Amino acid sequence: MLKRNTTYLAVVLVFVCVFVFLFYAGDAEAKEEETVTVTAEQLNFRLGPGTRYYAMDALESGTSVEVLAKQDSWFLVSLSDGRTGWIHGYYTTGSSPETKLSLQGIAKVEITASSLNIRMGPGQEYTAFDQLQGGTEATILAEENGWLLVKTRYGSTGWVYSEYTRTLSQEVTVTASTLNVRRGPGTSYEVVEQFEQGTAVKVLQESNDWMRLFLDDGSTAWIYGYYTSDAGDSGSGRDDDASQAPSRGGRQYLQGRTIAIDPGHGGRDPGAVGVTGLQEKVVAMTTANKVAGYLRAQGAEVVLTRSGDYFVSLARRVNIAHNAGADIFVSIHANSHPNPGISGTETYYYNYGGNAYSSRKLARLVQNQMVSESGLRNIGVKHGSFYVIRAPWIPSVLVELGFLSNWNDENLLKQDWFLDGQAQAITRGIINYFN
Repeated sequence: MLKRNTTYLAVVLVFVCVFVFLFYAGDAEAKEEETVTVTAEQLNFRLGPGTRYYAMDALESGTSVEVLAKQDSWFLVSLSDGRTGWIHGYYTTGSSPETKLSLQGIAKVEITASSLNIRMGPGQEYTAFDQLQGGTEATILAEENGWLLVKTRYGSTGWVYSEYTRTLSQEVTVTASTLNVRRGPGTSYEVVEQFEQGTAVKVLQESNDWMRLFLDDGSTAWIYGYYTSDAGDSGSGRDDDASQAPSRGGRQYLQGRTIAIDPGHGGRDPGAVGVTGLQEKVVAMTTANKVAGYLRAQGAEVVLTRSGDYFVSLARRVNIAHNAGADIFVSIHANSHPNPGISGTETYYYNYGGNAYSSRKLARLVQNQMVSESGLRNIGVKHGSFYVIRAPWIPSVLVELGFLSNWNDENLLKQDWFLDGQAQAITRGIINYFN
């Protein structure tokens, strides 16, 4: 049975309505500078900003659309029938139209229903093109009559019914004697208020160390996150295992730790090969370098079992970790299966060694973060007898980021933003392990 929203969601949505009203106030018709006209004979109208996204329709030449947001050369647009989607700006008049919405969004929500339709427009009369599973997070871009325009972790956009979502927030405490509250995320923006030391603040979004929040009048403002500390759980209802460790808080847990990161395969061993030729060794190396960078930024010593495209034996990988005095060992891989429909993320540990309990704990924490970050199916934490998790005398796990044999997974594994997100997720899992 579907759960309905808390009172808190209702209050936040009121704020969201006020915020969105600031964008939509004025004439009912879109301003001329916010519209473009299709110049191609037919222009694909897609679910997301790229040709890999499904084309829901084709717009005829001369069709006028309202531009809501931009990403590179792609426009998020609204049609006259209320549908929203993406078109390529090259095939329209006007090179730089004004936009109403920021793709950074104004808040994040979590789906509270077991599954929730995501539609092409704000109402049940619009076609549902996908379902978001319970626990999935999305970014709110706008609100209209109880419907939320959201951006999913895959980059696609659509509308969900707000009754079956929960707005997420993180509570932080101001540590500076006074902290400026600014109109935007930077010191060049106007100061609109000041918070005293000890003030507890609910944050809806973080961007480059700046935090976005709602003021009492419903408008949004920003504070610099460096002068805050965590004030406890965000109230999202998750276990501590799944809570995101903020980047500024990891140093106290990783300082003095040595972590072995093992990019799977390499050299003459490409590992699995994707449906369009993407090699596992490339995915593993790219992700491992990102993880290493994030861990080092938090004060950890990192040893990579390979630093380039060359072959390293399994025994040598384990010896590198032991010789470095590593505290934990994390091996990074991408999966494959004869059934191309299989998709998802999983993490392995060895259940019969002296480090079984610690390895299982590390695997669970990393897996939770990867699933939360990617939105891929949670295949789970499993026992495995792979040499690189069986042989080490330290807690060890092997992560499978996704399936190269699945078209959608492989497409994500090609994207730098996706691998970067998974690298951050693995880092948060490691931080949580040492916390």
